[in-house]
Amino acid sequence: MAHIDRDAKGNGSAKKLTTEERIYASVLRIAQREGFSATSIDAVVADSGVAKTTIYRRYADRKEMLVDALDNIAISIPNIVDYYSEDDALTKEAFREYITELGSFIEDNVGTRVFGSLIASADPLVVAWRERFEEAFYDRFIEDIEDAQTKGTLRPEADPGVVGAMVVGAVILRSSFNVGSAKLQAKRITEVLWPVIGVS
Repeated sequence: MAHIDRDAKGNGSAKKLTTEERIYASVLRIAQREGFSATSIDAVVADSGVAKTTIYRRYADRKEMLVDALDNIAISIPNIVDYYSEDDALTKEAFREYITELGSFIEDNVGTRVFGSLIASADPLVVAWRERFEEAFYDRFIEDIEDAQTKGTLRPEADPGVVGAMVVGAVILRSSFNVGSAKLQAKRITEVLWPVIGVS
């Protein structure tokens, strides 16, 4: 079963970025190029074209801007429940597609340099966000696995914590060190895990 796009409008028109989305994208571009230390409000103004007064109407300071941009990543992480429905169980192919999209999302929206900064930084802001991101990423994955088990689309005896640690850890490790492709990693993860967790 392919990914279910629950938000598609079907009009085929390109979506115009909101001011917030332009700021989010700019924060990540700068962080990917130069690291978090370079993501000042002035740098975002220059990169995004959003006026400084507009940014200050939304955020009191750089800290608020960064936290909002980074939190936007956490809430946008692909969700495994979009790969099956009440009528269609999660298949091996759909699970592999989900892992591929998860890896691509992290790579495209965070990037190797940003992950490196997240792991290495001692900045209290970055440390606090890293903990929230890991919690959101890992905890949501486990909740999704438990939901799939409840609905009978994954084996009930599979340990959600172990599955989550293997998938989330592997995806973050690959993104942090830029090892291989998301598609190849998804194939390998699926071949190892599906015989243990899959019911179809």
